[in-house]
Amino acid sequence: MATLKEKDECGDLRWGIRENPPSDYLFEVESFSLFSESGYGDIESGEFVAGGHKCEDEDYDEYMCLYLSLEDQGKEVHAIFRFFLFDQIRGNYLTLEGDVKRYDSVKYQWGVIFISLQEFKDPINGYLVNDTCVLGAEVYVVRRPVLQQRLSISNMVNVIYNYTWKLTHFSELVDDECFSDAFDIGSYKWRLYLKPNGDADNRGCNLSLYVEMMDPPDNSSDEHVKAEFKITLKDQINMKHYIKRGTNWFGPSTLHSWGWGSFIPLKNLHDRAKGFIVEDCCKFEAQITLLCKTHLKPLDS
Repeated sequence: MATLKEKDECGDLRWGIRENPPSDYLFEVESFSLFSESGYGDIESGEFVAGGHKCEDEDYDEYMCLYLSLEDQGKEVHAIFRFFLFDQIRGNYLTLEGDVKRYDSVKYQWGVIFISLQEFKDPINGYLVNDTCVLGAEVYVVRRPVLQQRLSISNMVNVIYNYTWKLTHFSELVDDECFSDAFDIGSYKWRLYLKPNGDADNRGCNLSLYVEMMDPPDNSSDEHVKAEFKITLKDQINMKHYIKRGTNWFGPSTLHSWGWGSFIPLKNLHDRAKGFIVEDCCKFEAQITLLCKTHLKPLDS
C-alpha cells in the first residue's frame, strides 16, 4: 500500500484496491522519466466532464501529487473525487478517495500527495512499466437539493376560548352525528360534534365526542397548529363534573378532528343520580387553548 505524506488538504482519505477502471477519465503518461529530467514541472491532463462540469488533473516531482481542478470556475460545485493508479502487473488499481469539497471561483483546485516517486518507480509495484503509467479519476458531483425549506415555530400567547354547548331534547337525538355551532379561535373555525350512541366499536356502549378544525390550513401554507382541550360534561345536580383533556396538532397533513371514541360510557351518561342529563338536557363546556404553530416555507423566503 502506498504511503501518504503527512500534509494534504483533503481531510480524511480512504485507500482501496479496485479491478474496474475509473468511470470518468483515464490518463496514460508515456516516457515519464523525461518529464522530470527535462524540468517539465506539472503534468496536466486534458479536460474531462464529470457531473456536467469540466475538470482536469495534474502531478509534480518528488511525490506524485494529484489535483482535481474545475475548469468552469464561475460555478460552485460540491464534489467527491477518487484518484486511480494502475498496477500493470496485477491488473488492478490503487485508489484514493477524498471527502466532499467545494469548488468555486476562489478555490477551484483540490488535491492529495498520492505516492512517493520512490515507491511509484519501484518495479515490484507495477505502477511504472516501460516508463509508462496510467492514472485515472472519478468525480461524483453532489447535487444541490431541489427543495430547500425552513421550519419555524412560534408560541401563541393567551389564545384561549371557552364554549358552552347545550343539547336539549337529548333523548330525541337519533342522528349518527350531532354538531355544535361554529366558533372562532385565533384565525380558525372550530366546532364540537358527538355521536350519541357511539361510533364504530363504541356503538351502543359509549358516547363519542370530537373537536374539529373546520378550516385547516391548506397545503400551500403548510401551517400546523397545536391545541390543548379540556372538555367538561356538566353534572347539573352534584357539581361533580366529568372532565377529559388532550392535545393534538392540526394541519394539512393531519386529521382535522380529534377526540374520544369512548368519551363516557352510556350507562354512566344516563344514570340520573350522576346529573349529566336533567330534564332531557345535556351540557358540555369546552376550553380550547392554542399553544403554538409551525410554518414550513421556502428557504429563500
